[in-house]
Amino acid sequence: MNDNFRKRSKNKKFTHIESSLRNIVDPLTHDDGIFKEICFLWSQIGDDVNANSEPVSIKNNVITVKISSSPWMQQLQFMKSEIMDNLNAHLGDEIIKDIRFRLG
Repeated sequence: MNDNFRKRSKNKKFTHIESSLRNIVDPLTHDDGIFKEICFLWSQIGDDVNANSEPVSIKNNVITVKISSSPWMQQLQFMKSEIMDNLNAHLGDEIIKDIRFRLG
């Protein structure tokens, strides 16, 4: 048998497609370490907000946040300017221009 065509070993551990896609998409949608800092700051907003929302990307100074339900989307819309002010205060500059919420 030709050495170029070795039998492939079976993968006994499956990898979820999300982790593979995240490795491809993350470098394209996250600006340096700012996204990690935003995720950390988002986790400090509060347990209820944390349990029902998650930042998923930042692009052109706009954060996209995944929300668990419509009522939480409405609640966070009311808190949007306060959240942006707090994030920008901690980041030390007017980095965040907008926050977009989407159901996920």
